[in-house]
Amino acid sequence: MSKRIIPLLLFFDGSACMGLAAGAHALGLDPNPAWGGARYALLLLGASLIGASLLSTKWRAPARIASILNSESVKTIAVLAHLWGLILLIYIWFITFGTFTSWTHTSHYYTRLADAFAQGQLHVDLPPGSLLDAADPYDPASRAPFRDDIWDMSFYNEKLYFYWGPAPSLLLAPIQSLTGIQASDSQLVFWFLAGLLLFNSLSILKLWRRFFPALPAWNVFLCIALIGLILPVPWEASAPYVYAVAVTAGAFFLMGGLYFILPALDDSSFLPARDLCAAGFFWACAVGSRAILAIPVIFMSLVILARILTSLPAWKDWKRAAAPVLALFAPLAIGALLIGWYNWARFDSPFEFGVRYQITTYNFNQRGSEIFQLAYVWRNLHAYLLQPFHLIREFPFIQPGILAENSIQAGANAASIYYTGRLAGILPGMPFLLFGFAPIFLQHIFFRPGLWTLKHFVLLLAGSSLTCFISLLFYFNAQTRFLMDVISPFSLLAILGYWMTVSRLSRIQSRVARAAILLTASVLICTILAGILLSVTGETGRLENFNPGLFYEIRAFLPSLHP
Repeated sequence: MSKRIIPLLLFFDGSACMGLAAGAHALGLDPNPAWGGARYALLLLGASLIGASLLSTKWRAPARIASILNSESVKTIAVLAHLWGLILLIYIWFITFGTFTSWTHTSHYYTRLADAFAQGQLHVDLPPGSLLDAADPYDPASRAPFRDDIWDMSFYNEKLYFYWGPAPSLLLAPIQSLTGIQASDSQLVFWFLAGLLLFNSLSILKLWRRFFPALPAWNVFLCIALIGLILPVPWEASAPYVYAVAVTAGAFFLMGGLYFILPALDDSSFLPARDLCAAGFFWACAVGSRAILAIPVIFMSLVILARILTSLPAWKDWKRAAAPVLALFAPLAIGALLIGWYNWARFDSPFEFGVRYQITTYNFNQRGSEIFQLAYVWRNLHAYLLQPFHLIREFPFIQPGILAENSIQAGANAASIYYTGRLAGILPGMPFLLFGFAPIFLQHIFFRPGLWTLKHFVLLLAGSSLTCFISLLFYFNAQTRFLMDVISPFSLLAILGYWMTVSRLSRIQSRVARAAILLTASVLICTILAGILLSVTGETGRLENFNPGLFYEIRAFLPSLHP
């Protein structure tokens, strides 16, 4: 990277500090319009950083300091830290509906379950109220109005439970007990998104260093921005309720397990038990957050098992495989037993997660057989792949659409329970993912004998994405948030395909090849912008509803698009 990276970053930091100092009141960071000591200090810090940036271009630093500042590792860490900071600020901007300080208008489901666990119970301490007197509490037509904060909970034996996975609350319970801090669902969404960004970024860096070291660094940082801002990642920040916690937690644990598998797929003859154990723990937590992730977890575990067995010099050496197999599968087996016990203790069946007993729009206690059906596959394929976004004249310029013909029957007494939320399909909203097919077509170039581990990792990414996506197609409800289950592994697969494409084009010295490289980068950037702009509307129009002043100020500032 250029020697000017550090000075440029210092100049950016200084400008940001001075901008925050000047606009602190307008941004809602300072309730007092008059300047105070903190704002003057921030202004002084910004000026100092800008001064340091300007001086560093002319000042000749001592050799030792210069070698540190010019180190590729230092420059990579500096750029990465700024990129992470920018992406996390975007998450916070969405979660706080543009205020950066107000973490309100959210739910508190997981903190209630964490409190229940801390008290040694599995049900939530909320009174069922009128549900106790209803002839059929699961039938919307026969029950009286009830408290809004028990919506979508499961009601069984006069108690309220979660059908969402318990893993986030299990982790949250000791933290709340020790600190006394009650975390809202919006805060959990932020921390899981931040953790997901961390694991995805580290995986990208590791794959870059291991398989594509000649690739320019800017391609890598663009890909980190993409995996942090591709739809539906910022979408979840724009709707930080209990549903978003479940899908972001599942994605975080799934990709955490994949990250620990990376060194386990190295060229060594046997796999590190420590990494396999960590992967097994994370994957068990993924299923404990979102049950549908059991499908990709089973697939990936079988791939790793095959890797362990094929690394044996001979079948008679099977005892050498016992340690890595046990390290991976012991956490998964313990997790499966705990989930089965959790279900049995609540609903008298190890296979019942509580969906049948939901207090929601439909009577799933009678219509449970309609939740997964083959009849939904075609409509879900169209929704998830092809549903176009709508162009509008003003900010945010594009909006997700609703498939009216698939939603018209939604309601308690509908002939079909099939329903879709706001969607923008993968092809119009996430065109970069088409690069996910490149590893298939370019495998004869990149999957040489010395790079067999890349081939196995591609198998993990493609298989986990495909198995989970197929399972979504059978579900009665199509929602953008469900794509969180597949977006990170498939984005990693697309990034590998993008790198393969760019590497291949870079070897061709022609204007056409250079134009193709620019085109691929343009697709990447457009995918990032689409993810951000579509999330402004999101599922609930959170920014416009809770901060209309800011929303219309942005509209007034940005030009309108004329037809």
